[in-house]
Amino acid sequence: YDPLYKPLVTIGLHLYCIWKVTPARLKNLANNLGYKDDKHKFKNYMILAKEKKEAGNKAFAAKNSEAAISTYKEATKYLDMVCHYFTPGDDTMKQEETKLQIICYANCSVIVRGNASPESAEKLLKMLKPYVCLSQAHQALGKFSEAEEAIARALHLQQMESDKGLVDHLISIQMCGKGLPEVHPENFKDWMKYTFSDGSARAE
Repeated sequence: YDPLYKPLVTIGLHLYCIWKVTPARLKNLANNLGYKDDKHKFKNYMILAKEKKEAGNKAFAAKNSEAAISTYKEATKYLDMVCHYFTPGDDTMKQEETKLQIICYANCSVIVRGNASPESAEKLLKMLKPYVCLSQAHQALGKFSEAEEAIARALHLQQMESDKGLVDHLISIQMCGKGLPEVHPENFKDWMKYTFSDGSARAE
């Protein structure tokens, strides 16, 4: 009987267990934990966005246009943060975020135009939806140039030109949600010219 037999067997079993937990397994474990964390952050930001949207609805109903627009914009800021926590297979979550984003921008647009009828809001929502959905899809895939183009096309429509909600969304895409930096007026004009060109320079 070798007195070292049991200790060696024990050490061997420990080494085998360590070998079984390969880097790939550790990576999968980390990914799963990260996914759960992302879902938690997504849920929290969506709750905040919905709260702001409801506050905007109340201000909208009370004919307080300034407060309504302000809270709708706050909702879209939370929704921009939501985009950072999408993971593959989150189609339902993306659709939920996109729908809320469209509603907030549509409501802002209706308020700015001074026409608060439900019919106008519904018409505007249908008009905006294809462009915003396309932009959101490109953005989720990391195709930011195409995301810009989708919004720029909407702004080329006579009914949508200079729409503040769409412009804010476009700026958010271009500046990764940080807004425009302090720039010289001439540089801003160059940005406007670049953004609202026919897009031929960026077509790939």
